[in-house]
Amino acid sequence: MSASSAAADTASSTAQLLRQQGNVAFGSSRWLEAANLYTRAIEDLSRGDVSAASSKEDLAALFSNRAAARIKLFQLDLALLDAAAAKLLNPTWSRPLAREAEAHLVLQDHSAARASYTAAARLAEDDATRTRFTTSATSAAASLDAQGASLFGEAEAAVTFAERYDNYVKAGGDPEKDELVSAATAVYAWTTAAKALEQLDDKLDVKESGEVEASSPSPVLDLADAIITDARGFHVPKGKSHELPLSEKLRLQLAWDARVLELDQYLKPATVPRDVIDSFDEQVQREGWQKPKIALAHLIRGSFVAAYVNQIQLRAVEAASQYRFVLGLLSEGRARWQDVAEEDKGSTFRFTFERKVKMHLIDTLVDGHFRSSTPDERARFPLLEVQGLAEQLMDDCNSEKAPHDPVSTFAFQVQPVVSAGKAFAYALRTRAALPEHRIEFVAGHWINCGLSKAAARMYATAGQLLPRDDPEKAVNLFNSLAFDLRGGGVTFDQLFARATEAEAALEPPEEIFGPSPRLFDSRQLVRHACACARDSLVAHLPARLSASAFQLVIKPVPAVFPDRLPTGRERWEDCLEPELRCDLPGDLAVAEFVEASGRS
Repeated sequence: MSASSAAADTASSTAQLLRQQGNVAFGSSRWLEAANLYTRAIEDLSRGDVSAASSKEDLAALFSNRAAARIKLFQLDLALLDAAAAKLLNPTWSRPLAREAEAHLVLQDHSAARASYTAAARLAEDDATRTRFTTSATSAAASLDAQGASLFGEAEAAVTFAERYDNYVKAGGDPEKDELVSAATAVYAWTTAAKALEQLDDKLDVKESGEVEASSPSPVLDLADAIITDARGFHVPKGKSHELPLSEKLRLQLAWDARVLELDQYLKPATVPRDVIDSFDEQVQREGWQKPKIALAHLIRGSFVAAYVNQIQLRAVEAASQYRFVLGLLSEGRARWQDVAEEDKGSTFRFTFERKVKMHLIDTLVDGHFRSSTPDERARFPLLEVQGLAEQLMDDCNSEKAPHDPVSTFAFQVQPVVSAGKAFAYALRTRAALPEHRIEFVAGHWINCGLSKAAARMYATAGQLLPRDDPEKAVNLFNSLAFDLRGGGVTFDQLFARATEAEAALEPPEEIFGPSPRLFDSRQLVRHACACARDSLVAHLPARLSASAFQLVIKPVPAVFPDRLPTGRERWEDCLEPELRCDLPGDLAVAEFVEASGRS
């Protein structure tokens, strides 16, 4: 036996042993260990002569096995590369196509999954395998159809996550052990809101004369507490009366509170918060705190609830105005009565309440600006105000910490910091896209790379701060990666690693909050960039990809408008001036295509 043959046999034996160890690790759900063992086996086997059919089959099996492990680790792009390598090494084997389909299913790309399963069924080695793949293809087709179904309404969704959480606890789940901080906070708020709304439904009634009978103190006080803690807990069921739905009862209760407590005089459009506080301060000097404490609580909390109702109904101008009024009352009141005990002036003046009102105002201004279509509309939601409030919120959170229990920390520390960070990111991305900051070409433009990457950093921080079970965590991670792609300089390795982190973050919230959305702009851009990077690497397969291949850099990603492409030019790159094309840093050109109706 020649030295080369002996070395090849040794490599094959070592690879087989590593493969067996990898299979054991995989069977014990030690996914990372399994993937590493398969990698070592691939490296050992690749050192020998792999031209023989048997060697190619062995190598294909290793790539297929590693793909399976990587799917479990959410390394879905690497898994798809492994499946592609296995297909090239053993093109008549059905398993690589099935691995490809499994990765697409985790990505919820049901169309691609159906196509891969259908192709796998055509290559199936026996009837049982063909039936299994055909069934999987049919299931993927059904999932594709289901993607078009409408989502639950807001109230139904709130009930659903509360019921899921309740079932999880009844089944022996431990929210603290499983780190379900976000879910626990939302359910606490939902429970508080449910009790307040039940009291409202039971106590408020309208007589035949039209006179309203309501309870005092108002259930709106507790409803405000629920929204302040976590607005995801807010929901308004239909109620027990068909003639008087609960939403109308809430409106009547707010009006009744204002009339009975003589608050109407303070709810006029031109009212100045300082004047209101002056008026109550005079009353305190005359009568003491008992009546002013009750009236102030109803005025501030009732106005806050009314503002939130406007916010969720997308009446951003009205909501912002009401939030500013409430914030003014809280700010003036806290300054005026800073030496007054909370027992006297009431818990409404706690710093945590004011902090969350500020957060809601920021969110309303950002949403209003985003939804505006003209400069005049956007002027009603000034970004300078957004940035100023965000800075104040950051300073508040740094100077005065919320209570240390998990719910309070998440509700009054993490959520406000995340909101402020997202507001900064929104201001940066908006500035990056201004005409004076863009680089234009005939079919599209690049936004300002520096500002885009600054926005990416803010989104990344928001994503890292949120707990693992929060649905917004993945959205912020995808936003961060998308704006880094627009800014340029992202390597293939960084792209795949960060896409893995973001995809993995979609799953934990689903246990309580239900299916995470996936059809949003930043994720679509990330998936497109990943597909482009994979396609460029597949050309080098089935050879083992070197580490340097993953250090290739994606060029800054422009927004391209297909309807602007000149006649005869099908590729956006053909629209670039030669100097601009040469000046773009990086190795792979990727574009984000924007249709007239929005991003594609």
